[in-house]
Amino acid sequence: MFTLTATSTDRVRAAALANGLADLYILDQLETKFLGTQQATEWLSGRVADLRADLEADEAAVKALRAASDLISVDGLEAINRQAKDLRDRLALAVAAQAGAADRRADLEQADGDPAAMTAVVADARSGLQADSDANISGRFASVLDQARREAARAAAQAAALEVSLTALEVNIAEQSLDLVQLQHLEREADASRAIYESFLARLKETTVQEGVQRADSRILSYATIPNFPAEPNKRRIVLSTTGLIALIVAAALILWEVMQKGIRTAADLERLTGTPVLGQTPLIPGRSQADRLHYLIEKPNSAAAEAVRNLRTSVLLSDGGGSTRVIMVTSSVPDEGKTTQVVALAQNFAALGKRVLLIEGDIRRPGISEFLSRKPGGTLLSVLSGAALPQDCVHHDAASGVDLLVGEPSPVSAADLFSTPAWSGLLDWARDQYQVILVDTPPVLVVPDARVIGQQADVILYAVQWDKTAPAQVQDGLRMLASVGLKVSGLVLSQVDPRGMRRYGLASSSGAYARYGQPYFEG
Repeated sequence: MFTLTATSTDRVRAAALANGLADLYILDQLETKFLGTQQATEWLSGRVADLRADLEADEAAVKALRAASDLISVDGLEAINRQAKDLRDRLALAVAAQAGAADRRADLEQADGDPAAMTAVVADARSGLQADSDANISGRFASVLDQARREAARAAAQAAALEVSLTALEVNIAEQSLDLVQLQHLEREADASRAIYESFLARLKETTVQEGVQRADSRILSYATIPNFPAEPNKRRIVLSTTGLIALIVAAALILWEVMQKGIRTAADLERLTGTPVLGQTPLIPGRSQADRLHYLIEKPNSAAAEAVRNLRTSVLLSDGGGSTRVIMVTSSVPDEGKTTQVVALAQNFAALGKRVLLIEGDIRRPGISEFLSRKPGGTLLSVLSGAALPQDCVHHDAASGVDLLVGEPSPVSAADLFSTPAWSGLLDWARDQYQVILVDTPPVLVVPDARVIGQQADVILYAVQWDKTAPAQVQDGLRMLASVGLKVSGLVLSQVDPRGMRRYGLASSSGAYARYGQPYFEG
Protein backbone atom coordinates (compact mmCIF):
# COMPACT_ATOMS: atom_id res chain seq x y z
CA MET A 1 0.00 0.00 0.00
CA PHE A 2 1.40 3.40 -1.04
CA THR A 3 0.54 6.76 0.50
CA LEU A 4 1.05 9.65 -1.91
CA THR A 5 1.64 13.09 -0.43
CA ALA A 6 1.82 16.39 -2.29
CA THR A 7 2.91 19.69 -0.75
CA SER A 8 1.82 23.04 -2.11
CA THR A 9 0.92 26.47 -0.87
CA ASP A 10 -2.49 26.01 -2.59
CA ARG A 11 -4.63 23.38 -0.86
CA VAL A 12 -6.66 22.66 -4.03
CA ARG A 13 -3.49 22.20 -6.03
CA ALA A 14 -2.06 19.92 -3.36
CA ALA A 15 -5.06 17.56 -3.61
CA ALA A 16 -4.96 17.69 -7.44
CA LEU A 17 -1.25 16.87 -7.43
CA ALA A 18 -1.75 13.82 -5.22
CA ASN A 19 -4.69 12.50 -7.29
CA GLY A 20 -2.90 13.22 -10.57
CA LEU A 21 0.17 11.36 -9.38
CA ALA A 22 -1.99 8.33 -8.50
CA ASP A 23 -3.61 8.36 -11.97
CA LEU A 24 -0.22 8.70 -13.63
CA TYR A 25 1.04 5.74 -11.61
CA ILE A 26 -1.85 3.52 -12.82
CA LEU A 27 -1.38 4.73 -16.41
CA ASP A 28 2.33 4.10 -16.25
CA GLN A 29 1.70 0.56 -15.04
CA LEU A 30 -0.61 -0.10 -18.01
CA GLU A 31 1.82 1.37 -20.51
CA THR A 32 4.71 -0.57 -19.01
CA LYS A 33 2.81 -3.86 -19.12
CA PHE A 34 1.56 -3.20 -22.68
CA LEU A 35 5.06 -2.35 -23.86
CA GLY A 36 6.46 -5.45 -22.15
CA THR A 37 3.79 -7.67 -23.75
CA GLN A 38 4.41 -6.11 -27.16
CA GLN A 39 8.13 -6.69 -26.90
CA ALA A 40 7.53 -10.27 -25.73
CA THR A 41 5.23 -10.88 -28.72
CA GLU A 42 7.79 -9.58 -31.20
CA TRP A 43 10.53 -11.67 -29.66
CA LEU A 44 8.35 -14.80 -29.52
CA SER A 45 7.32 -14.34 -33.17
CA GLY A 46 10.93 -14.27 -34.30
CA ARG A 47 11.81 -17.17 -32.07
CA VAL A 48 8.88 -19.29 -33.33
CA ALA A 49 9.93 -18.65 -36.95
CA ASP A 50 13.48 -19.78 -36.15
CA LEU A 51 12.21 -22.88 -34.34
CA ARG A 52 9.90 -23.75 -37.27
CA ALA A 53 12.86 -23.58 -39.64
CA ASP A 54 14.92 -25.79 -37.32
CA LEU A 55 12.06 -28.34 -37.12
CA GLU A 56 11.64 -28.46 -40.87
CA ALA A 57 15.37 -28.95 -41.31
CA ASP A 58 15.39 -31.84 -38.81
CA GLU A 59 12.39 -33.54 -40.45
CA ALA A 60 13.97 -33.15 -43.90
CA ALA A 61 17.16 -34.79 -42.60
CA VAL A 62 15.10 -37.77 -41.36
CA LYS A 63 13.33 -38.15 -44.72
CA ALA A 64 16.60 -37.91 -46.62
CA LEU A 65 18.21 -40.61 -44.52
CA ARG A 66 15.20 -42.91 -44.96
CA ALA A 67 15.33 -42.40 -48.72
CA ALA A 68 19.07 -43.03 -48.98
CA SER A 69 19.07 -46.12 -46.74
CA ASP A 70 17.79 -49.67 -47.44
CA LEU A 71 16.61 -49.90 -43.83
CA ILE A 72 12.99 -50.92 -43.65
CA SER A 73 12.48 -50.83 -39.88
CA VAL A 74 13.89 -52.04 -36.61
CA ASP A 75 11.87 -55.22 -36.99
CA GLY A 76 13.34 -55.80 -40.44
CA LEU A 77 16.86 -55.43 -38.99
CA GLU A 78 15.99 -58.01 -36.38
CA ALA A 79 14.75 -60.42 -39.12
CA ILE A 80 18.04 -60.05 -40.99
CA ASN A 81 19.90 -60.75 -37.74
CA ARG A 82 17.89 -63.98 -37.34
CA GLN A 83 18.69 -64.95 -40.96
CA ALA A 84 22.37 -64.35 -40.25
CA LYS A 85 22.13 -66.63 -37.23
CA ASP A 86 20.60 -69.42 -39.39
CA LEU A 87 23.39 -69.03 -41.92
CA ARG A 88 25.98 -69.31 -39.17
CA ASP A 89 24.35 -72.52 -37.94
CA ARG A 90 24.19 -74.00 -41.49
CA LEU A 91 27.79 -72.94 -42.11
CA ALA A 92 28.89 -74.74 -38.98
CA LEU A 93 27.13 -77.94 -40.16
CA ALA A 94 28.61 -77.59 -43.66
CA VAL A 95 32.09 -77.10 -42.25
CA ALA A 96 31.63 -80.23 -40.13
CA ALA A 97 30.37 -82.21 -43.18
CA GLN A 98 33.29 -80.91 -45.24
CA ALA A 99 35.73 -82.07 -42.59
CA GLY A 100 34.11 -85.56 -42.49
CA ALA A 101 34.17 -85.91 -46.30
CA ALA A 102 37.80 -84.82 -46.40
CA ASP A 103 38.73 -87.37 -43.76
CA ARG A 104 36.84 -90.14 -45.71
CA ARG A 105 38.65 -89.25 -48.90
CA ALA A 106 42.03 -89.17 -47.13
CA ASP A 107 41.45 -92.62 -45.64
CA LEU A 108 40.50 -94.13 -49.04
CA GLU A 109 43.44 -92.55 -50.79
CA GLN A 110 45.73 -94.02 -48.13
CA ALA A 111 44.17 -97.49 -48.64
CA ASP A 112 44.68 -97.36 -52.43
CA GLY A 113 47.25 -100.06 -53.46
CA ASP A 114 46.79 -102.12 -50.31
CA PRO A 115 44.86 -105.29 -51.32
CA ALA A 116 43.73 -106.07 -47.80
CA ALA A 117 42.55 -102.55 -47.17
CA MET A 118 40.89 -102.32 -50.56
CA THR A 119 39.21 -105.70 -49.98
CA ALA A 120 37.94 -104.44 -46.59
CA VAL A 121 36.60 -101.26 -48.16
CA VAL A 122 34.90 -103.18 -50.97
CA ALA A 123 33.57 -105.76 -48.52
CA ASP A 124 32.21 -103.01 -46.36
CA ALA A 125 30.59 -101.46 -49.40
CA ARG A 126 29.20 -104.86 -50.47
CA SER A 127 28.34 -106.41 -47.21
CA GLY A 128 26.52 -109.37 -48.82
CA LEU A 129 29.47 -110.53 -51.02
CA GLN A 130 31.95 -113.11 -49.73
CA ALA A 131 34.54 -113.35 -52.48
CA ASP A 132 35.42 -111.45 -55.62
CA SER A 133 38.19 -111.57 -58.03
CA ASP A 134 41.02 -109.12 -57.77
CA ALA A 135 39.78 -107.31 -60.87
CA ASN A 136 36.38 -106.77 -59.41
CA ILE A 137 37.88 -105.54 -56.10
CA SER A 138 40.06 -102.93 -57.85
CA GLY A 139 37.15 -101.65 -59.95
CA ARG A 140 34.85 -101.45 -57.06
CA PHE A 141 37.48 -99.64 -54.87
CA ALA A 142 38.08 -97.09 -57.61
CA SER A 143 34.36 -96.39 -57.75
CA VAL A 144 34.19 -95.86 -53.97
CA LEU A 145 37.21 -93.55 -54.00
CA ASP A 146 35.79 -91.50 -56.86
CA GLN A 147 32.47 -91.10 -55.05
CA ALA A 148 34.29 -89.98 -51.85
CA ARG A 149 36.19 -87.40 -53.80
CA ARG A 150 33.01 -86.00 -55.34
CA GLU A 151 31.30 -85.83 -51.96
CA ALA A 152 34.30 -83.94 -50.44
CA ALA A 153 34.30 -81.42 -53.32
CA ARG A 154 30.54 -80.91 -53.02
CA ALA A 155 30.82 -80.34 -49.22
CA ALA A 156 33.62 -77.78 -49.71
CA ALA A 157 31.66 -75.90 -52.36
CA GLN A 158 28.57 -75.81 -50.18
CA ALA A 159 30.56 -74.43 -47.15
CA ALA A 160 32.21 -71.75 -49.32
CA ALA A 161 28.85 -70.62 -50.69
CA LEU A 162 27.39 -70.35 -47.21
CA GLU A 163 30.40 -68.32 -45.97
CA VAL A 164 30.08 -65.85 -48.89
CA SER A 165 26.37 -65.38 -48.16
CA LEU A 166 27.04 -64.89 -44.44
CA THR A 167 29.74 -62.27 -45.11
CA ALA A 168 27.46 -60.29 -47.43
CA LEU A 169 24.63 -60.46 -44.89
CA GLU A 170 26.87 -59.26 -42.03
CA VAL A 171 28.06 -56.25 -44.11
CA ASN A 172 24.43 -55.39 -44.79
CA ILE A 173 23.60 -55.66 -41.06
CA ALA A 174 26.48 -53.33 -40.12
CA GLU A 175 25.46 -50.70 -42.68
CA GLN A 176 21.83 -50.80 -41.64
CA SER A 177 22.80 -50.61 -37.92
CA LEU A 178 24.76 -47.39 -38.53
CA ASP A 179 21.88 -45.96 -40.54
CA LEU A 180 19.48 -46.91 -37.76
CA VAL A 181 21.56 -45.15 -35.09
CA GLN A 182 21.80 -42.01 -37.20
CA LEU A 183 18.10 -42.14 -37.97
CA GLN A 184 17.19 -42.45 -34.29
CA HIS A 185 19.47 -39.49 -33.47
CA LEU A 186 17.84 -37.35 -36.14
CA GLU A 187 14.38 -38.40 -35.00
CA ARG A 188 15.18 -37.40 -31.38
CA GLU A 189 16.42 -34.01 -32.53
CA ALA A 190 13.29 -33.57 -34.60
CA ASP A 191 11.08 -34.53 -31.61
CA ALA A 192 12.93 -32.05 -29.33
CA SER A 193 12.64 -29.27 -31.91
CA ARG A 194 8.94 -30.05 -32.32
CA ALA A 195 8.35 -29.88 -28.53
CA ILE A 196 10.19 -26.52 -28.20
CA TYR A 197 8.39 -25.16 -31.26
CA GLU A 198 4.97 -26.15 -29.92
CA SER A 199 5.76 -24.64 -26.47
CA PHE A 200 6.86 -21.30 -27.93
CA LEU A 201 3.94 -21.30 -30.34
CA ALA A 202 1.50 -21.76 -27.45
CA ARG A 203 3.23 -18.98 -25.49
CA LEU A 204 3.01 -16.69 -28.53
CA LYS A 205 -0.71 -17.28 -28.80
CA GLU A 206 -1.20 -16.54 -25.07
CA THR A 207 0.86 -13.34 -25.29
CA THR A 208 -1.03 -12.21 -28.37
CA VAL A 209 -4.33 -12.66 -26.52
CA GLN A 210 -3.02 -10.84 -23.40
CA GLU A 211 -1.83 -7.87 -25.45
CA GLY A 212 -5.34 -6.57 -25.82
CA VAL A 213 -6.64 -7.24 -22.29
CA GLN A 214 -3.97 -5.63 -20.05
CA ARG A 215 -5.03 -4.43 -16.57
CA ALA A 216 -3.04 -2.51 -13.95
CA ASP A 217 -1.80 -4.42 -10.91
CA SER A 218 -2.72 -1.49 -8.61
CA ARG A 219 -5.90 0.33 -7.83
CA ILE A 220 -6.69 3.58 -6.05
CA LEU A 221 -8.23 3.00 -2.63
CA SER A 222 -9.17 6.65 -2.05
CA TYR A 223 -8.47 9.96 -3.69
CA ALA A 224 -7.02 12.92 -1.82
CA THR A 225 -9.45 15.46 -0.45
CA ILE A 226 -8.85 19.19 -0.17
CA PRO A 227 -7.37 19.80 3.32
CA ASN A 228 -8.89 22.29 5.73
CA PHE A 229 -5.60 23.35 7.38
CA PRO A 230 -1.91 23.30 6.39
CA ALA A 231 0.21 20.28 7.35
CA GLU A 232 3.60 21.96 6.99
CA PRO A 233 5.53 23.59 8.45
CA ASN A 234 4.77 22.21 11.90
CA LYS A 235 6.36 24.99 13.92
CA ARG A 236 5.83 23.28 17.25
CA ARG A 237 7.47 20.08 16.05
CA ILE A 238 10.38 22.02 14.53
CA VAL A 239 10.98 23.96 17.74
CA LEU A 240 10.79 20.83 19.91
CA SER A 241 13.02 18.83 17.58
CA THR A 242 15.58 21.62 17.34
CA THR A 243 15.59 22.13 21.09
CA GLY A 244 15.98 18.41 21.72
CA LEU A 245 18.79 18.13 19.16
CA ILE A 246 20.65 21.07 20.68
CA ALA A 247 20.21 19.58 24.14
CA LEU A 248 21.60 16.25 22.95
CA ILE A 249 24.56 17.93 21.29
CA VAL A 250 25.34 19.98 24.41
CA ALA A 251 24.98 16.93 26.64
CA ALA A 252 27.22 14.87 24.38
CA ALA A 253 29.80 17.67 24.31
CA LEU A 254 29.73 17.96 28.09
CA ILE A 255 30.04 14.20 28.54
CA LEU A 256 32.91 14.08 26.06
CA TRP A 257 34.65 17.00 27.75
CA GLU A 258 34.12 15.38 31.14
CA VAL A 259 35.55 12.07 29.91
CA MET A 260 38.58 13.84 28.48
CA GLN A 261 39.33 15.54 31.81
CA LYS A 262 41.88 13.41 33.61
CA GLY A 263 42.77 15.81 36.41
CA ILE A 264 42.09 15.62 40.15
CA ARG A 265 39.35 17.89 41.53
CA THR A 266 38.94 17.16 45.22
CA ALA A 267 41.23 16.55 48.18
CA ALA A 268 39.34 13.33 48.91
CA ASP A 269 40.09 11.99 45.43
CA LEU A 270 43.76 12.93 45.84
CA GLU A 271 44.04 11.21 49.21
CA ARG A 272 42.28 8.09 47.88
CA LEU A 273 44.68 8.01 44.93
CA THR A 274 47.93 8.44 46.87
CA GLY A 275 47.21 7.45 50.48
CA THR A 276 48.96 10.71 51.51
CA PRO A 277 47.15 13.46 53.46
CA VAL A 278 46.25 16.70 51.71
CA LEU A 279 47.52 19.58 53.91
CA GLY A 280 45.92 22.39 51.94
CA GLN A 281 44.01 23.65 48.94
CA THR A 282 45.04 26.99 47.48
CA PRO A 283 42.96 28.88 44.94
CA LEU A 284 43.95 30.84 41.91
CA ILE A 285 45.42 34.10 43.28
CA PRO A 286 44.24 37.23 41.43
CA GLY A 287 46.87 39.24 39.56
CA ARG A 288 48.29 39.76 36.11
CA SER A 289 51.86 38.92 37.12
CA GLN A 290 53.58 36.90 39.83
CA ALA A 291 54.50 40.09 41.70
CA ASP A 292 50.86 41.22 41.60
CA ARG A 293 49.77 37.93 43.17
CA LEU A 294 52.27 38.30 46.04
CA HIS A 295 51.17 41.92 46.59
CA TYR A 296 47.56 40.70 46.66
CA LEU A 297 48.40 38.36 49.55
CA ILE A 298 50.29 41.11 51.38
CA GLU A 299 47.66 43.79 50.88
CA LYS A 300 44.68 41.53 51.60
CA PRO A 301 45.69 39.27 54.46
CA ASN A 302 42.04 38.40 55.15
CA SER A 303 41.23 37.27 51.59
CA ALA A 304 40.19 33.73 50.77
CA ALA A 305 43.52 33.10 49.04
CA ALA A 306 45.56 34.37 52.01
CA GLU A 307 43.44 32.30 54.39
CA ALA A 308 44.04 29.20 52.26
CA VAL A 309 47.81 29.77 52.48
CA ARG A 310 47.45 30.34 56.22
CA ASN A 311 45.59 27.02 56.56
CA LEU A 312 48.42 25.32 54.69
CA ARG A 313 50.99 26.98 56.98
CA THR A 314 49.09 25.79 60.05
CA SER A 315 48.93 22.24 58.71
CA VAL A 316 52.67 22.29 58.07
CA LEU A 317 53.47 23.60 61.55
CA LEU A 318 51.31 20.94 63.18
CA SER A 319 52.35 18.08 60.90
CA ASP A 320 55.33 17.09 63.10
CA GLY A 321 53.90 17.96 66.50
CA GLY A 322 54.82 21.64 66.51
CA GLY A 323 58.57 21.43 65.96
CA SER A 324 60.38 24.78 65.57
CA THR A 325 63.08 25.32 62.98
CA ARG A 326 62.70 23.15 59.92
CA VAL A 327 63.62 22.84 56.25
CA ILE A 328 60.51 22.73 54.05
CA MET A 329 60.91 21.56 50.46
CA VAL A 330 58.19 22.17 47.85
CA THR A 331 58.12 20.18 44.60
CA SER A 332 55.65 18.82 42.01
CA SER A 333 55.34 16.22 39.26
CA VAL A 334 55.75 18.45 36.20
CA PRO A 335 56.36 22.18 35.57
CA ASP A 336 53.70 24.89 35.95
CA GLU A 337 51.77 23.22 38.75
CA GLY A 338 52.06 26.24 41.10
CA LYS A 339 54.89 24.99 43.37
CA THR A 340 56.86 28.28 43.15
CA THR A 341 53.73 30.26 43.98
CA GLN A 342 53.16 27.93 46.95
CA VAL A 343 56.65 28.32 48.33
CA VAL A 344 56.66 32.13 47.96
CA ALA A 345 53.19 32.43 49.53
CA LEU A 346 54.25 30.20 52.44
CA ALA A 347 57.44 32.22 52.95
CA GLN A 348 55.47 35.49 53.12
CA ASN A 349 52.94 33.93 55.48
CA PHE A 350 55.62 32.59 57.82
CA ALA A 351 57.29 36.01 57.80
CA ALA A 352 53.96 37.68 58.61
CA LEU A 353 53.83 35.38 61.64
CA GLY A 354 57.03 37.04 62.88
CA LYS A 355 59.39 34.20 62.06
CA ARG A 356 62.80 34.57 60.46
CA VAL A 357 62.35 33.00 57.02
CA LEU A 358 64.93 32.10 54.37
CA LEU A 359 63.68 31.24 50.86
CA ILE A 360 66.19 29.27 48.78
CA GLU A 361 65.67 28.99 45.04
CA GLY A 362 66.66 25.36 44.51
CA ASP A 363 65.27 25.26 40.97
CA ILE A 364 68.41 26.77 39.44
CA ARG A 365 67.69 25.25 36.07
CA ARG A 366 64.59 27.42 35.68
CA PRO A 367 64.72 30.30 38.20
CA GLY A 368 61.38 32.02 38.80
CA ILE A 369 61.32 33.43 42.35
CA SER A 370 62.68 36.78 41.09
CA GLU A 371 59.32 37.32 39.40
CA PHE A 372 57.73 37.45 42.89
CA LEU A 373 60.42 39.13 45.05
CA SER A 374 62.77 42.00 44.25
CA ARG A 375 66.32 40.81 43.71
CA LYS A 376 69.32 42.94 44.55
CA PRO A 377 72.69 42.62 42.79
CA GLY A 378 75.07 40.28 44.52
CA GLY A 379 75.89 36.63 45.04
CA THR A 380 73.63 33.70 44.35
CA LEU A 381 73.14 30.14 45.54
CA LEU A 382 75.71 29.06 42.97
CA SER A 383 78.26 31.44 44.55
CA VAL A 384 77.74 29.80 47.96
CA LEU A 385 77.88 26.22 46.68
CA SER A 386 81.00 26.92 44.62
CA GLY A 387 82.74 28.52 47.65
CA ALA A 388 83.07 31.92 45.98
CA ALA A 389 81.08 33.71 48.71
CA LEU A 390 79.68 33.23 52.20
CA PRO A 391 75.94 32.63 52.70
CA GLN A 392 75.39 35.82 54.70
CA ASP A 393 76.92 37.86 51.88
CA CYS A 394 74.54 36.40 49.26
CA VAL A 395 71.24 36.58 51.16
CA HIS A 396 68.97 39.47 50.10
CA HIS A 397 66.11 40.79 52.25
CA ASP A 398 62.78 41.65 50.64
CA ALA A 399 61.25 44.43 52.68
CA ALA A 400 57.71 44.05 51.27
CA SER A 401 57.36 40.40 52.27
CA GLY A 402 59.84 40.29 55.13
CA VAL A 403 61.54 37.25 53.58
CA ASP A 404 65.28 36.68 53.15
CA LEU A 405 66.03 35.35 49.69
CA LEU A 406 68.88 33.26 48.30
CA VAL A 407 68.27 33.23 44.55
CA GLY A 408 69.59 30.72 42.06
CA GLU A 409 71.14 31.00 38.65
CA PRO A 410 71.87 28.44 35.89
CA SER A 411 75.03 26.42 36.40
CA PRO A 412 77.35 24.75 33.89
CA VAL A 413 77.66 21.92 36.39
CA SER A 414 74.82 19.46 36.91
CA ALA A 415 72.45 20.83 39.55
CA ALA A 416 72.02 17.37 41.09
CA ASP A 417 75.81 17.17 41.54
CA LEU A 418 75.90 20.60 43.23
CA PHE A 419 73.25 19.61 45.78
CA SER A 420 75.15 16.40 46.51
CA THR A 421 78.24 18.30 47.73
CA PRO A 422 79.09 19.04 51.39
CA ALA A 423 78.66 22.74 50.57
CA TRP A 424 74.88 22.24 50.33
CA SER A 425 74.76 20.46 53.69
CA GLY A 426 76.89 23.22 55.20
CA LEU A 427 74.56 25.87 53.82
CA LEU A 428 71.56 24.20 55.43
CA ASP A 429 73.41 23.86 58.75
CA TRP A 430 74.16 27.59 58.70
CA ALA A 431 70.54 28.37 57.79
CA ARG A 432 69.20 26.25 60.65
CA ASP A 433 71.26 28.36 63.09
CA GLN A 434 70.12 31.65 61.61
CA TYR A 435 66.48 31.08 60.64
CA GLN A 436 63.38 29.51 62.05
CA VAL A 437 61.96 28.42 58.70
CA ILE A 438 63.88 27.53 55.55
CA LEU A 439 61.83 26.97 52.39
CA VAL A 440 63.41 25.41 49.29
CA ASP A 441 61.83 25.55 45.84
CA THR A 442 62.89 22.47 43.81
CA PRO A 443 62.43 21.32 40.20
CA PRO A 444 59.65 18.83 39.24
CA VAL A 445 60.33 15.25 40.27
CA LEU A 446 59.51 13.68 36.91
CA VAL A 447 61.79 16.04 34.97
CA VAL A 448 65.16 16.08 36.81
CA PRO A 449 66.60 14.25 39.88
CA ASP A 450 67.34 17.47 41.91
CA ALA A 451 64.32 17.11 44.23
CA ARG A 452 65.35 13.59 45.25
CA VAL A 453 68.81 14.90 46.24
CA ILE A 454 67.58 18.02 48.07
CA GLY A 455 64.87 16.04 49.85
CA GLN A 456 67.51 14.08 51.78
CA GLN A 457 68.13 17.21 53.90
CA ALA A 458 64.49 18.36 54.22
CA ASP A 459 62.33 18.05 57.33
CA VAL A 460 59.03 18.48 55.48
CA ILE A 461 58.27 17.70 51.83
CA LEU A 462 55.24 19.36 50.26
CA TYR A 463 54.03 18.04 46.91
CA ALA A 464 51.98 20.45 44.73
CA VAL A 465 49.26 19.00 42.46
CA GLN A 466 47.51 21.34 40.03
CA TRP A 467 43.73 21.16 40.28
CA ASP A 468 41.89 19.53 37.32
CA LYS A 469 45.07 19.28 35.24
CA THR A 470 47.76 17.01 36.68
CA ALA A 471 47.13 13.42 35.64
CA PRO A 472 46.77 10.85 38.45
CA ALA A 473 49.49 8.71 36.86
CA GLN A 474 51.93 11.64 37.05
CA VAL A 475 51.26 12.10 40.75
CA GLN A 476 51.71 8.40 41.43
CA ASP A 477 54.91 8.25 39.40
CA GLY A 478 56.36 11.29 41.21
CA LEU A 479 55.59 9.89 44.66
CA ARG A 480 56.99 6.51 43.62
CA MET A 481 60.26 8.14 42.51
CA LEU A 482 60.62 9.95 45.85
CA ALA A 483 59.82 6.75 47.75
CA SER A 484 62.46 4.89 45.73
CA VAL A 485 65.19 6.96 47.49
CA GLY A 486 63.57 6.69 50.93
CA LEU A 487 61.72 10.04 50.89
CA LYS A 488 58.20 10.26 52.30
CA VAL A 489 56.04 13.18 51.30
CA SER A 490 54.66 14.97 54.37
CA GLY A 491 51.59 16.22 52.57
CA LEU A 492 50.01 17.17 49.28
CA VAL A 493 48.77 20.60 48.22
CA LEU A 494 45.94 20.92 45.69
CA SER A 495 46.97 24.16 43.97
CA GLN A 496 45.36 26.66 41.62
CA VAL A 497 41.84 25.56 42.51
CA ASP A 498 39.19 27.41 40.49
CA PRO A 499 36.17 28.14 42.74
CA ARG A 500 33.93 28.68 39.72
CA GLY A 501 35.05 25.38 38.23
CA MET A 502 34.31 23.64 41.54
CA ARG A 503 30.80 25.04 41.52
CA ARG A 504 30.41 24.07 37.86
CA TYR A 505 31.29 20.48 38.73
CA GLY A 506 28.90 20.57 41.67
CA LEU A 507 31.82 20.39 44.14
CA ALA A 508 31.27 23.70 45.95
CA SER A 509 31.05 21.92 49.31
CA SER A 510 34.53 20.48 48.71
CA SER A 511 36.20 23.73 47.71
CA GLY A 512 37.40 24.75 51.17
CA ALA A 513 37.28 28.10 52.91
CA TYR A 514 37.04 30.00 49.63
CA ALA A 515 33.72 28.33 48.73
CA ARG A 516 30.65 30.52 48.36
CA TYR A 517 29.43 29.87 51.90
CA GLY A 518 32.78 31.14 53.26
CA GLN A 519 32.75 34.47 51.48
CA PRO A 520 31.31 36.47 54.43
CA TYR A 521 34.46 35.66 56.39
CA PHE A 522 36.91 37.08 53.88
CA GLU A 523 37.64 40.26 51.99
CA GLY A 524 38.53 40.63 48.34
